[in-house]
Amino acid sequence: NRDGFKDTNFAFSNSLSEGGCGATDNDSPPGWLNDILIAPTFWFVDGTCPDDTDFKFKPRPIAEFGNPNVPEEPELLNTYRDIIDKLKGDLAEPAGQTGIEKIFKSSLGYEKNPWCMAYVKVSAKATPSIPFSPFGNVTLTATAYAKPFGGRIGPWHKKTWSPGAAQSDGGEKIDINAPDRVAPGAFPPDDDQKDVNIWPNHSRFPGDQVGQRSQLVMSQFGKAIHSRGPLSFSWWNDLVDEPILNNGTNGDPLAWDKAGDKAPSMRDLELEAVSPDLFDLTYYSIEPDYYRNYLVRLEKRKDKNNLILRGDLGSRRQSTDLKFKQFSVKDQMAIVADKNTSPMDTDKLAYLVLKWQNLLNSWQGKNQEDYSIDLDRFGKCEIEIPPKEKNERAAPGNCKVGGRVGYSVKLVDEEYLRRSDLNLGGGSSGGAIRNPPPQ
Repeated sequence: NRDGFKDTNFAFSNSLSEGGCGATDNDSPPGWLNDILIAPTFWFVDGTCPDDTDFKFKPRPIAEFGNPNVPEEPELLNTYRDIIDKLKGDLAEPAGQTGIEKIFKSSLGYEKNPWCMAYVKVSAKATPSIPFSPFGNVTLTATAYAKPFGGRIGPWHKKTWSPGAAQSDGGEKIDINAPDRVAPGAFPPDDDQKDVNIWPNHSRFPGDQVGQRSQLVMSQFGKAIHSRGPLSFSWWNDLVDEPILNNGTNGDPLAWDKAGDKAPSMRDLELEAVSPDLFDLTYYSIEPDYYRNYLVRLEKRKDKNNLILRGDLGSRRQSTDLKFKQFSVKDQMAIVADKNTSPMDTDKLAYLVLKWQNLLNSWQGKNQEDYSIDLDRFGKCEIEIPPKEKNERAAPGNCKVGGRVGYSVKLVDEEYLRRSDLNLGGGSSGGAIRNPPPQ
């Protein structure tokens, strides 16, 4: 077989480049990955202090700030106004519809088109010399298909996805507390600005009916903010002085005391707010140690060009302190679990995940012959990767022995990929995938 094999006899194809599932340009996501655009109304507070005993609040959508048709309060604090005015350009929702113009738009993330099936085809053929063959030379061909499964990049926006549709389009929202979706370049009408469906919010767990609008949750965060002591707007000066999207020194949007070169009191609360909760645990594959498993390796790639690579929220790219440079999701979760550090009186109201090992919830069979899930390893880690282990020895999920995170791969039959009755969109009607194997 080897003697009759040529390099041209080997073929490899990626299904996500076929059937309209690939990218059409360098600035837009591919057809199989759909951006869930939103246009939330952000509210801030104009504070007026007529005397030392009365402090009044008036919420306003940030879109009104600086609008000449909306009068400003004369008592508005100058520092607050100047900061908001500088940030307004980055917070505003651009109207552009191309990929590069949408880069500043608010988004819930991406949803994968189920009708663009991810799989690879590998085929090879050879014409061996077979001694004494009555048929002469025979060309042998072998073809195999394999597809990933088990990995999650986040939920669809709605519960069902019709065949041929560009986005999830049926049923209620999976996260009923998230803002409604808008078309590229579109905005909710002005008379909807007080509609709670466009305010920033998210579910804390599957089936959550209230989300972050819970009065108990808001009370806990309010207490946590006040318990942090005096606040300083200078902690967020880098948002203006070293814009994150313009390759700021550390790529760090969280609170930082630049004068003292240290983490201020509010930083732990910000990290607790973004730490994984039960909803995240259900719908996303979350890598607890992104720095060692991905960031260091991506930085070494020769084709990185001028891409700016950043770590998880809480990391500081150019910090000389490894605690900040290597900061990853597992470190966010450590703050939540450490009651001597955590700003919250109780994390139960936020449904935050306390153990990073619980992120190891991807499929893992018992052995090569038993594909049933191994509950002894699900969400557990018997031997973790030591913090000082070399990056080359890091493993996805930060675990040597135990559960895992990410997707698995399985072989599939070509006939399955050609079926026209696949029920992939969660609805009652079946269909065919957009990118079947070529004939």
